[in-house]
Amino acid sequence: MIELLGYIALLLGLTAMSMKKMLPLRILHASSVAFYFMYGIALEAWPLIIGSCLFLLIHIRQIVKIARSS
Repeated sequence: MIELLGYIALLLGLTAMSMKKMLPLRILHASSVAFYFMYGIALEAWPLIIGSCLFLLIHIRQIVKIARSS
């Protein structure tokens, strides 16, 4: 079950990187990061948890910025 979180995160991240439009890419990659966060929690892997939090903050900031400019 724990590995499934990692595989879902990987699949979402790879799919996000294949997108051309920035907003959908950011949203999909943010969901990937959320799965990486859960995976890190399950493994008690602090580098993964901290990195995921930082990525999520960056994505949220950029999503808000894109939404405001639209």
